[in-house]
Amino acid sequence: MSIQTNLDDSGIYVARIYSITPMPVTRDKRYVDICARVDSSNVKVGKAKNFLARRKNYWADFDQENVHFQPIAKLDDIQKAETAILRHLKQYRLRSPKGGLMDWLTGIDIESVIRESYIALDQAGIEYERC
Repeated sequence: MSIQTNLDDSGIYVARIYSITPMPVTRDKRYVDICARVDSSNVKVGKAKNFLARRKNYWADFDQENVHFQPIAKLDDIQKAETAILRHLKQYRLRSPKGGLMDWLTGIDIESVIRESYIALDQAGIEYERC
């Protein structure tokens, strides 16, 4: 059963940008030339201590009108939850220019990411409330 999400809650979210032109994942001038780039074909799954604050971070990096940000699970142990989900979705994770696995995914649509995230949380025995 879905619950009403308070944006001050912590939990797991998905995000994607609407741009078809690849964009750097940060606007930080120190990293913008060397960081990964994503577009509308990519989905991000991540943790947030506060959904509202995390959404504002995406607005700062990609502009408000260019971001779809959606809380999907309200829970307290966000680190354990994110780890379980990212392990479950490992085959879809992008590699950064330096070779590390990222939280951005490719080759999977946002609806599938949400569905698979719930499966990962259930398999890990993590209590959560759907948003």
